[in-house]
Amino acid sequence: MSPIFLTVSIGLVIAQLAIPKKYAFLPILIAAYNLGNVEFFGQFTTIRLIILVGILRALFSGQSIISWKDPIDRLIILFGFFIMLAAPFHKEATYNPYTYNLGLFYNIAGSYFYGKSFLKGPNLIRRFAFAFLISLLPLAIFSILEASSGKNFYYSHFGARSASAIIREGFRARGPFGHPILLGTAGAAAICLFVPFFKTSRKFAYIGILGSVLITVASNSSGPIAAALFASGVVYFWRWRNMLVHTKWVAPAIIIFLSIYMERPIYYIIDSIDFTGGSTGWFRARLIESSLQNFSDWWLFGTDYTRHWMATGVSWNPNHTDMVNYYLHLGVTGGVVLPVILIAIIWISVKKLLRAVKYFDNKSEPHKAFTVWCLIAVLTTHASSFVSVSYFDQMYVLFYLLIALIANLSFETLTNTSEPSSKTTN
Repeated sequence: MSPIFLTVSIGLVIAQLAIPKKYAFLPILIAAYNLGNVEFFGQFTTIRLIILVGILRALFSGQSIISWKDPIDRLIILFGFFIMLAAPFHKEATYNPYTYNLGLFYNIAGSYFYGKSFLKGPNLIRRFAFAFLISLLPLAIFSILEASSGKNFYYSHFGARSASAIIREGFRARGPFGHPILLGTAGAAAICLFVPFFKTSRKFAYIGILGSVLITVASNSSGPIAAALFASGVVYFWRWRNMLVHTKWVAPAIIIFLSIYMERPIYYIIDSIDFTGGSTGWFRARLIESSLQNFSDWWLFGTDYTRHWMATGVSWNPNHTDMVNYYLHLGVTGGVVLPVILIAIIWISVKKLLRAVKYFDNKSEPHKAFTVWCLIAVLTTHASSFVSVSYFDQMYVLFYLLIALIANLSFETLTNTSEPSSKTTN
């Protein structure tokens, strides 16, 4: 372990106690974007330690972490119940199922309740975006250097899995992440977060979007680029938001039409997406098909064997294929109820954001409504990315912090949520 990595990790844990509460979520974002997911204190990574210290700080300050009135809080707890319920039905092969499932729940619930503890107060979305900007700018610079040189010189000292980029149709940067797709998704998921600030703080918006795009491009991966374009389409649809009530009927009709017109199942559309010349969309579509064909094997409590699903496996586990789908990864871990809970969390979050959009539209405050609409686009980036990559690395932090922010949003906290300060306005 690099002494630099250890020093920075300890510094971020200490900073978690010292930073004012309104920016107390900054250390975990810096760690998520700039440190590898390395265990250095037992099974604790830097992020896990920051979560622990952050939640303890919140508890000692008298905060109530869990609200049983919040449907997302209840779903997170329900997720923990079912994932631990599934553990006895898995055999210990390459890992202990109790330890693994508990660790997975800690990552998810810890990130979410950590976010709920600190993502509060007025001007929330701007503070959130500003913390993202500080965290991702170093990653943008060093990812481009890695993509151009093939050498991961900077992050090799900060817990990166390799000092070299992956080579396929050119260099694919991965920075401190475990895979280029995760790096690209980390960039793609931030793009729409900066869009609302074009009218209030143009430099801030340009720098944030440029940094996010550079990270996405440096990954040289089709999945993140597709997710970013899809989210951008959601932003563009803003002008027709009043037609949303009609699209909920149009979308199923399109799906039915394509299912009849296409010779293969509709999810094989993924196979047609290739922005880099080296896409593996067919593998992802076939994985979905195989999961449905073998549904009886995993729907109840998951399964310990998926190697027969695909023609290829993975080097780190002889019993499994490459589970490049977050929904299916959760299903294989604990049964179909886990991805259903994840989908329910996304659904509730989108409904809450749409209600806020309608509220501000009715109050003739379009900028606030647009800011909330852009959060829907950010959420869309994650939800669509789940089909092409499993969030096995520190990526889970970025998604569950977003869910925590949405859970905490109220009409009061959205007051002046994207108004620039006098120092940052152009």
